[in-house]
Amino acid sequence: MTWLSPPLTRWACFTSPDGALYYSLLLHQVTTLERTPEEWFELGEVALAGLDEEVRLLAADAGFDPDEPLQEIFRQAKVDQDYALGLDIFRGIA
Repeated sequence: MTWLSPPLTRWACFTSPDGALYYSLLLHQVTTLERTPEEWFELGEVALAGLDEEVRLLAADAGFDPDEPLQEIFRQAKVDQDYALGLDIFRGIA
């Protein structure tokens, strides 16, 4: 397959001169909150860290090693425990 143009390495709105401002305005329009893109990023990191901790606690309760990478926990749950999806290990535990 031949590409007509190289893939984008940055979001399109950031390639224009006022791209960062445009992105900020888009976030405000979608969320209706006055937060900067950096604040949204930090909120996302905090939320993901909390989810990571919760998943590891549930994995430990289900007999998996919580120190393994999450991808490995889900792989083990799918392959070793015959779960349809890795997330199935958490049904009925919490």
